[in-house]
Amino acid sequence: MKRLLSTAAVRLAFAAGLIAFVTGVHAQSPTPTPTPQASPAQTVTVVPPANSADVATMDAIVASLYDVISGPPGARNWDRFRSLFVPGARLIPTSARPTGEVGSRVLTPDEYAQRAAPRFEKDGFFEREVSRRLEKFGSIAHIFSTYESRHKADDAKPFARGINSIQLMNDGKRWWIVTVFWQAEDEKNPLPAEYLKTGSLTFAPKADCSTAKLDSHILVADPKTYFPIREPWQNPNVYVDLESVYLTTTNHGRERLDSPDRLACALTSLSVSEWPFGRVVTFSQSTRIPILVPDEKNFGTAYSNLKLVTSILKSLGIDSVYTPIN
Repeated sequence: MKRLLSTAAVRLAFAAGLIAFVTGVHAQSPTPTPTPQASPAQTVTVVPPANSADVATMDAIVASLYDVISGPPGARNWDRFRSLFVPGARLIPTSARPTGEVGSRVLTPDEYAQRAAPRFEKDGFFEREVSRRLEKFGSIAHIFSTYESRHKADDAKPFARGINSIQLMNDGKRWWIVTVFWQAEDEKNPLPAEYLKTGSLTFAPKADCSTAKLDSHILVADPKTYFPIREPWQNPNVYVDLESVYLTTTNHGRERLDSPDRLACALTSLSVSEWPFGRVVTFSQSTRIPILVPDEKNFGTAYSNLKLVTSILKSLGIDSVYTPIN
């Protein structure tokens, strides 16, 4: 009996030891990686067709971005807004939290539209670019775009200013917005002077612009050399919005003129190298300016600026190619 008990005890001890060994190995071994589960099919972002004029150039797509979100209280054309963004694009506002930390929120174009629509329908919102810094390589570009926001287009002062960091891509057919990452200025972070002036367009502030002349070395433009318009456009661009006139050049980026009648001085201050196609500029205007049914009462300043720009270009012997921002 003792022998039988001894044998049974040994067997139990062996079994217990085996269980402990197996348990110990399992505890020390890494947890097996679960077999990946098939993820649900991702929703494919459907981008509405874009107006070709909105996305033909970097100037056009940035102007369209500002234009489509701006206007009096009411609905915005959100399909036009979405058409500017590449599938997977992101809009990222960043600001300081009450704790002092800086945080950000990542939005899709759809999410931005959903959040902004109720506000825009209730309150007027006009945002415009006042200066720009551009970096470009191959098919990618980065624009540091300084903005001003107003409740009405003719408000003397903006209620907010800041910088939109805009990443762009050209797929060989059009420009796309990849990211808009922005921050508004505040007391701790006022906008530096270098981001309020794009370049160094210089001319005597009291110069008589009516007598300004282009450098005689700038040749008369030959349409065969520049038409049809292709990206990148290397000559100046003149843009008219509701209240202002902007001049964009390869060396200075985009700059808002202090007064529209200074356009002649600004153009004649440019070097010969900024006119590779000769005496020709592209000309565009905000789509908020009624053309088919003029509205002088509400858009008188814009119409005056359009006439002034046309007159100045003619007086300087500069051809213009209209590139609408629709």
